[in-house]
Amino acid sequence: MQGNGRLTTPYGFRYQGEFAQGQPHGRGTMEFTDGAIYIGAVEQGNMQGQGTLTYANGNLYEGEFKLNVQDGSGTWIVQNNHTYRGQLKNALYHGRGDITYTTGDRYTGQFHEGSYHGAGRFVTALGDAYDGEFSNNVFSGKGVITSADGSTYVGEVKDWMAHGNGIKTDPEGNQYIGQFANGMLQGEGEYVGADGERYQGHFEYGQYSGAGELWTAAGDHYRGEFAYGTQHGTGEWVSAQGERYQGQWRRGQLISAQGDITIHKPESIVEHALYQQVPMLEAALAKVTAGRDDRIELFTLAIAPYGSEEVFNREINYIEQDFHARFGNGEHSIFLSNSRRTLDQHPLATLTSVEKSLSTLAGHMNPGEDILFLYISSHGSPDKTIAFEQPGLAMEDLSAQALSTMLEQSGIKWRVIVLSACYSGGFIDALQNDHTLVITAAAADKPSFGCADNNDFTYFGEAYFKEALPRSTGFVEAFSVAESIIKDWEAREQKDHSHPQIAHGNAILEQLEKWRAQPAASGQSLSALPAITDR
Repeated sequence: MQGNGRLTTPYGFRYQGEFAQGQPHGRGTMEFTDGAIYIGAVEQGNMQGQGTLTYANGNLYEGEFKLNVQDGSGTWIVQNNHTYRGQLKNALYHGRGDITYTTGDRYTGQFHEGSYHGAGRFVTALGDAYDGEFSNNVFSGKGVITSADGSTYVGEVKDWMAHGNGIKTDPEGNQYIGQFANGMLQGEGEYVGADGERYQGHFEYGQYSGAGELWTAAGDHYRGEFAYGTQHGTGEWVSAQGERYQGQWRRGQLISAQGDITIHKPESIVEHALYQQVPMLEAALAKVTAGRDDRIELFTLAIAPYGSEEVFNREINYIEQDFHARFGNGEHSIFLSNSRRTLDQHPLATLTSVEKSLSTLAGHMNPGEDILFLYISSHGSPDKTIAFEQPGLAMEDLSAQALSTMLEQSGIKWRVIVLSACYSGGFIDALQNDHTLVITAAAADKPSFGCADNNDFTYFGEAYFKEALPRSTGFVEAFSVAESIIKDWEAREQKDHSHPQIAHGNAILEQLEKWRAQPAASGQSLSALPAITDR
């Protein structure tokens, strides 16, 4: 048989295509008894060369064949499991290839007889990445682990974990250097903190344990015994001021030295504060009083959620005093702060405390008349989030959508929202409506300035609250004044302009005008404090 033809065997195999010397040869289609169908090059009755094999279960291979076997370069699609593109040998993934799973996981690199083997990169659907050496489908050898939370590890690995000599850097920039076991420092190692803290000595399960030396960010030095990640046992402490203590420590507290001297670490203060947070928040919420039915009133929620830098807390402390004098709304206000200096004064700022505060204010407001003034001062990110941070505590940041949802669920109609954070303009789309005035310290793609720990204000906070508001007729005019001030400051210091933003509907402007037009109540004055024009 020569040329095009058709062949059907007694067993049900069928071929249609080109023949040569009585055999399938050339381009053709094979239909197998198990339901598989091959379309492609045929040589002396064999699948040979480029072709596509579709299985009865929907799996598909497209690529090179050698003597009826997938061999060479090709793409293999396994239904509801994965897609492979790359080199094959004897129907196994072998050589360079890329496999993407329906779960979202992906591996790119070397394969050997069907397994990850050699240099490669595996990325999970959650964003964790493993770069380096693989053996029999396991990440082992030397490599780099980059976690979705921003932490990285460089060094020896075993069974997908840090194991051996390496360096781990967490999302805050803190480094752990030394011998790792099952993902944690174990044995001799070193910790270098982004805040200046440093430790050299023994580790157990990633914590200071055994003999070691600690240099704190404040300049203190401790040499002695550790356990549970802190001083525990016998040791010597030399403070930055030169004071020296020798004695016994228990979980970070000096319990006996030259008499009865007790030194509390910041971590123990935070832990103590946690037990007080529920009653402290409840007490703050209970102090809020209902608004009057015969006038429009301003209710305030001010938040300083970043605890490692005191500037944000100083801003809301200023606002607390200023608004109390200017608007007389102390009983209509809630202040949340993650400052380590005000743990006994203000409840911590968490997503839960923000939500409860909004709900409490809403419950005491005249929903058709009263106005919420919400101020948040913190760090911001281009991904439309504002940082919530308290050293020693894991906190979730506040996203634009989460804040929008909280406000909608609270039922508060009239809103003035002021956000002092880098990239805070990214919140505008989620928050703006006809009943809302939104003011941000920066555009969605711009940083703002002044977030140093020793500052009294951020640039925006100082310009808006300290400089502009006392000499303006309202919040909108104060924005224009503050924007001009900030532009001058940034130009003088050769900084890229932060481009503060404002967005509002007509309805909120009319409501604010009605509020300002009311006869002054006792304790209220829009210009209660004088402006200070020198920075």
